[in-house]
Amino acid sequence: MADGLSVRAAGRVAIGLLVLGSLAACGGPANPAARAPTPAGTSSPAPSPSVSVDPSSLSAVVYGGRSTTGAPVGYDDHVNFLVVNTGRDISDLFIDLSGGDRWLDHHSIAMGTTPRCNTEPAVGAVECGPLPSGQELGITLRALPFTPGTLHYTARFFDRSPAGMQEIRRPDGGPLVISFSETVVPAPGS
Repeated sequence: MADGLSVRAAGRVAIGLLVLGSLAACGGPANPAARAPTPAGTSSPAPSPSVSVDPSSLSAVVYGGRSTTGAPVGYDDHVNFLVVNTGRDISDLFIDLSGGDRWLDHHSIAMGTTPRCNTEPAVGAVECGPLPSGQELGITLRALPFTPGTLHYTARFFDRSPAGMQEIRRPDGGPLVISFSETVVPAPGS
């Protein structure tokens, strides 16, 4: 049992480092602490290896989203999320990116996006499949921005099940919404 816990904790550390590495690779500052993901609606640190799970709720903690400054039109860009399921099993994790300036309306998805996630541009969303209770999923949306300017986005998280779309809440019952902004500049030489 102790070996299983060590492997699980090491896996969480590896996922956290992957998310931080992806953020730094997207043009972030060299200091990873300056870009460390923060949970929606709070400024707490990343989750500890032991996550408190309430199987009677539909809840999660999400780290990620970010503000980009100076990404050129047509050049590589990323948005990263780490979703930690603190409630019952999620049948199909559905990320609604239609809030604010509608992220998918200003980006084309590129190779390198988390393979299990599929975009649904018509509804401005991404679906990433099941996420069992107590588990976490690192998500990278790799894209090419095509609209210059400063745009503001929101991401909301749902469970899309045969019973319909159900909103995933924070463990404290509050809304699970990530807000982030992006400044895109014209392509060099344009």
